[in-house]
Amino acid sequence: MLGYEELRIRVRRVGGSRYLVAAGGPACAAEVVTVDGEPEAFREQWDRLIAAELGYAPMGEQHTAAQMRALGRGVFRLLFGDAAATEGEGADADGSGEDAVGCRVGACVDTALDRAQGMRPARGLRLRFDLPPELRDLPVESLCAPPGSPQQSLALNHGYSLVRSLAGGPLGQRLPEPADEPSVIRLLVVCASPRGLQPLRTAPEVAAIRNDLPEVAVQTAVVERATRASLEEALGVHSELPTAVLVIAHGAYDRDIGKGVVALETEGGGIDRVPADLLAAILLKAQRLRLVALNLCAGADSSHLEPFSGLAQALIGGGVPAVVAMRGRISDVSAGAFGPELLKGIAANKTVDEAVAAARLRISHQPEHTAVEWATPALFLHEGCRQGWLFKAREVRDDEFGAGGTAVADPLREGEDALRAFQSFVGHVGSAALIGAARFQRDLGNWTQVQRILRTPTQSYADERRRLRAEAAFELAWPELERLCALLAGERDAAGAEAQLDVVRELLPGPLPGALTAEVA
Repeated sequence: MLGYEELRIRVRRVGGSRYLVAAGGPACAAEVVTVDGEPEAFREQWDRLIAAELGYAPMGEQHTAAQMRALGRGVFRLLFGDAAATEGEGADADGSGEDAVGCRVGACVDTALDRAQGMRPARGLRLRFDLPPELRDLPVESLCAPPGSPQQSLALNHGYSLVRSLAGGPLGQRLPEPADEPSVIRLLVVCASPRGLQPLRTAPEVAAIRNDLPEVAVQTAVVERATRASLEEALGVHSELPTAVLVIAHGAYDRDIGKGVVALETEGGGIDRVPADLLAAILLKAQRLRLVALNLCAGADSSHLEPFSGLAQALIGGGVPAVVAMRGRISDVSAGAFGPELLKGIAANKTVDEAVAAARLRISHQPEHTAVEWATPALFLHEGCRQGWLFKAREVRDDEFGAGGTAVADPLREGEDALRAFQSFVGHVGSAALIGAARFQRDLGNWTQVQRILRTPTQSYADERRRLRAEAAFELAWPELERLCALLAGERDAAGAEAQLDVVRELLPGPLPGALTAEVA
């Protein structure tokens, strides 16, 4: 299992067309960028690119892969600035100085990845985007580093995970607990291809799921010709098990009701256009639902190419930890390959980040097919889901140890054990237990506890301890920083903004980035 450090990238308006981009994680930075009509233009460019790739529009002079790189670099420049501008800015430009908040988010991303990969053991980096509604059209999955960078398309780099963060309701029993034993995953595959719409090739995808997923880990139930009633009935079976749902159907945007709709079937096989929020309400009846994958193929007559993020928001708003959805048209071939690969990773005890990354690679640059559909799937995470390991799946093991005699990894249990060792009244505390306890509390969002634990110095993890303390300080300061952004965006209370800036200055580690203080001046 590949663990991930998390760089939280939050964007908030501070007035006019200016936005604060704040990055907090293994490195911290904040800068102000100008956003005008780019989100809409980038989305239109993305739509044209996918339409050309799927044969609905002219291809253009450039190969679609080259056009995708150009699009991704445009999104990168908009959010992270010009890479050339980071040169010569000083050590603190990327937040690499002692407890400093850097002034270049692009450099901060590179630094955070280097630090994650330099950990023991090496970890990936999750870029978690928290965007305001007016910027959610940005195709962040297409992000591509500048030509001189070795990273290029970030979503295809195994070291990165690109995630969209959404606010959600209580998670309840929908995340694994440290004390949980490995169990079977209940997988519900929901298929609907009603008369009157282009038939979907569901058989190969369902066959791949049945053949590739180990029975010891996954109990698969397929709901063919799914109706509302049959879906509700299937959700009630073995509801005590951790659950994943894969929906294979047509989706579209209904302008009359202003919502995305999913085409289930009527009892007679006709079209039942179920609004996204109603489908979410049906699925949320599964109390241990942890992952929903939406392989929804928009027909060529769809006039709106993003009907599905509303469903993702409804599901996460109801407390589902993770949703994978298609942000536009996707071919049957790619949709049919993506779902089984995603679920294969989940069944192999990988984090949802790692499983999505593997599934992206599975549909990237397919011979005699599309070159850019890898950027269509989007991973949405509940704001309270930080660990990424959604299921403790059963595995066949010869004994309680893995290869080489090492204990089978359970990061949740290891974290709780480390915290228990730190809190014990007797015995010494190893430096690994100290840092493990702090990481465990970080993944729970208990930033005050992270600071409390890390008051104790350790030589073995001195750098990580310092960075975790700075990360905790940044997270504890964020609500006040967000309040400052709201005051600036209102453009009516200069005195209040000045006073709020002083509050933020007291909380943030190191000096404030100049761009932020300039907004108040």
